[in-house]
Amino acid sequence: MHVKHKLFMKLCLFFSLISWSTGVYAQNFVVTGKVTSNGESVIGATVQVKGKIAGTITDIDGNYRLTLENSKETLVFSFIGYQSKEVTVNGKNVINVELEEDVAQLEEVVVVGYGTMRKKDLTGAITRISTENTTQSVTSVAEMLRGTVAGFSAGFGTSAKGGGSMLIRGEKSINASNSPLIVLDGVIFNGDLVDINPSDIETIDILKDGSSAAVYGSRAASGVVVISTKQGNEGKPVINFDMKIGMQNLTRNQRPFNGQEYMVMRRDEKIRSNPSRPLGYFHNPDNLPQGIDLNTWLSYTGASADSNPAEIWLNRLAFSTTEIDNYLAGRETDWYDASFQNALRQDYNVSISGKNDRVSYYWSLGSINNQGIVVGDQYKTIRSRLNLKVNVTDWLQVGLQAHYATRNESVDEVDWEEAIQASPWGSKYEENGSLKFYPNDDNMSTNPFANYEQRDRFNVTQTFNATLNAKITLPWGFVYEMSYSDYNNWQKNHYFDPSTSMAGEKYKGHAVRRNNSAHSWMLDNILRWNHTFNKIHKLDLTLLFNLEKNETWSDKAENSNLTPSEVLGWHAVANGTNPVVGSDDTVDTGNAMMARLNYNLMDRYLFTASFRRDGYSAFGSNNPYANFPAFAFGWRMNEENFMKAISWIDNLKLRLSWGINGNRSIGRYAALANLDSEKYLHNGSTVIGIYATRLPNENLKWEKTEAYNIGFDFAILGNRLNGTVEAYYMSTKDLLLTRSLPDII
Repeated sequence: MHVKHKLFMKLCLFFSLISWSTGVYAQNFVVTGKVTSNGESVIGATVQVKGKIAGTITDIDGNYRLTLENSKETLVFSFIGYQSKEVTVNGKNVINVELEEDVAQLEEVVVVGYGTMRKKDLTGAITRISTENTTQSVTSVAEMLRGTVAGFSAGFGTSAKGGGSMLIRGEKSINASNSPLIVLDGVIFNGDLVDINPSDIETIDILKDGSSAAVYGSRAASGVVVISTKQGNEGKPVINFDMKIGMQNLTRNQRPFNGQEYMVMRRDEKIRSNPSRPLGYFHNPDNLPQGIDLNTWLSYTGASADSNPAEIWLNRLAFSTTEIDNYLAGRETDWYDASFQNALRQDYNVSISGKNDRVSYYWSLGSINNQGIVVGDQYKTIRSRLNLKVNVTDWLQVGLQAHYATRNESVDEVDWEEAIQASPWGSKYEENGSLKFYPNDDNMSTNPFANYEQRDRFNVTQTFNATLNAKITLPWGFVYEMSYSDYNNWQKNHYFDPSTSMAGEKYKGHAVRRNNSAHSWMLDNILRWNHTFNKIHKLDLTLLFNLEKNETWSDKAENSNLTPSEVLGWHAVANGTNPVVGSDDTVDTGNAMMARLNYNLMDRYLFTASFRRDGYSAFGSNNPYANFPAFAFGWRMNEENFMKAISWIDNLKLRLSWGINGNRSIGRYAALANLDSEKYLHNGSTVIGIYATRLPNENLKWEKTEAYNIGFDFAILGNRLNGTVEAYYMSTKDLLLTRSLPDII
């Protein structure tokens, strides 16, 4: 992505330099020459004076002519698909330049499961996204990836929080999750994507086919998104600060009926549902149908001539007292304008990074304060990351990747769906200034501003994730890597509806405290070995042993009719007459073993084979483990002798792959029977009965998605045009469905 951006800039420069090719300078020092590559002329190459806007382009024969201010300038020669070259004039009138092809794209290293690989050696369907030149303002990773990769889709998140669902090559499951697995800096990430700051991301690699994702086995059926965050760069410490401020608004105003349009709608609905009524019965007395006069219209309900026709008409339309009063007084409520807003979005980020022979570091701090287009939709977050690598000795490297995030979502937004259906003749407030619970007096249409204005809420989530890793270089080409990842999540979601509020009136005040926390850890032990035999046989072996444990704790306390006073709200939830307490804790464990072998023959024929065996505590006692194999083949056809004569083809590779991946996202206790209790009367006494809501399933096992993939990678015309063509077939079997019993009546 970075290379493409540079090429785009060069293309822009190419067109702009056309107007610079004729300059008038004081000393008239002329330089001429020819630009070639592999003995052939390069047409349209840029020749620019370094540090200045003066420049020209080569003609159809690759020749150029440039007039300089002095004979000591430096010229920069560049063209799409070639490496730039700088040459100092030093009084020379003729300078010929040979440009070399830029093969950086093929030599680019991409992240694969538990390792890296040169792009040209890939056998699977992997797409890399670089964020180096990203300038768009995004809140989450999903927004960053939207519309960037074929086969990848991200849903739109219109709220202040942003985000949205992600899919790789469509849905593959009915009951279980279809979201891709997230891998952060080489370790499976169990947290929420919104806690990862897009400003911290260096690259994102999307593993789309069964072969490339199979090394993650039990959770990779929906594909894998591998995120690599920024590290320190060689040189002096660098401080970066960026600030993005913008506005968000409705791109299309679909306004509901105004007052008069609403009257017409009510009239037409009454006519449709009451066809037996006489002509004009529901019409405005000031605009009756032809042939119907006011006296006739009044006679439909036996009204006298001194009656108020407007009131009669509004009653026929079944208007409430409030609607009638507001219509007669000309008071119209614009619920639409009151519910939507021009939203302010703010994003601030600062980072410090650096690197020397021993230490590499990157630290960042970011803050987001976003409003949504719906009044009350507000999202605040602070995110910080620390990446640290230390070369202890020649054979030992240790590192730390840690990030912390806090999210504040303590405001209830306006119920805009209720607002766009509300009568414009209803009232938002009572005469005394308090919120009117039912704007139309019908006890059905509730006030859309009830929770926004009346509820006291505190909803804050904090997360901390840290990974400790060590890399030991062993004899004979072996490398051992160990990483331990620890994830923690704490959420407090407390709210209080006072007795004067719509939600709390029937409870005489209602207080709720919810506390949720989660902890998970994962240990990866990886052994790598690579060796080259006779310069043409390259072997790369990866072995993995993995352990994990995930736990959650949640508790809830609620109460109503707080005494002697409700002034403390949810801060004093115990001071009530109707306490309710609940809790729910869960735990699950897993382990895995994986082996992968990459074989490269003459940089031409590429083979990959992997096998992973996963165990997970949530599955039935008869199927605690599952196996996930994969194979792939790549053929770099452009390296064959019969292709050498085709000079305009720079890269042509055929890829074939097959793999099986699993899905375990069904619930920690789905294989077990579930019991519930119910109170009932027995011989005049209240007793508690136990009944089953779900049967046990000792045969419950992984969903498995089998995927075939064929792909062609190509680059032509000096790497100026490159791309990938893919075709794939996937099928899922052993769908995760649990057996449930019907409710007992």
